[in-house]
Amino acid sequence: MKEENNFYGALCVNSSPDGRYIVAGYSNEGNVKIWNSVTGKLEHTINGHKKGIVTASYSHSGKYIITASDDSTVKIWNANNFEMIDSIKNDTGRIRFASVSPDEKEIIIATDNCVKFMSLTNSSLLKIIRHTKKGLRTAFYSKDGNSIFIADIYGNIEHWDIKKDTLIKKNKYTDGNKG
Repeated sequence: MKEENNFYGALCVNSSPDGRYIVAGYSNEGNVKIWNSVTGKLEHTINGHKKGIVTASYSHSGKYIITASDDSTVKIWNANNFEMIDSIKNDTGRIRFASVSPDEKEIIIATDNCVKFMSLTNSSLLKIIRHTKKGLRTAFYSKDGNSIFIADIYGNIEHWDIKKDTLIKKNKYTDGNKG
């Protein structure tokens, strides 16, 4: 397989808002590759993490690329020139996922046991939602940015109103073979 089309080792992929590019984070290289979705050509490689990438995604406008790694950092990149804008060091467990709010003012960082809300402009901690036990896996914003959804390895999905800091609903999902 040619390097131009090599997605081997990619742990996460996402597309730019216009669909022209694919961002892929790699497990063993600690880098992020930007691919042209039409030609399949490798356009750019972003280096900056020391361990595997767990999240790589574009912001809603396509202005930023957000990456998170097993090196306990979340990095914000300029999507036009691929320069690092900021690096956020995490100290509350393994990073599982990171995402930008629809208004591009905040980043949420899901770790093993909490979701942190950070300012996109200055990386300051805005608030934390603690999870009752380890096992948190992902968190993402609703389209309107007024709530988030949190999922864990136990089949729980929580829906939070982030303006009021209240749990709206918690559902337990099973594979259909369990009670």
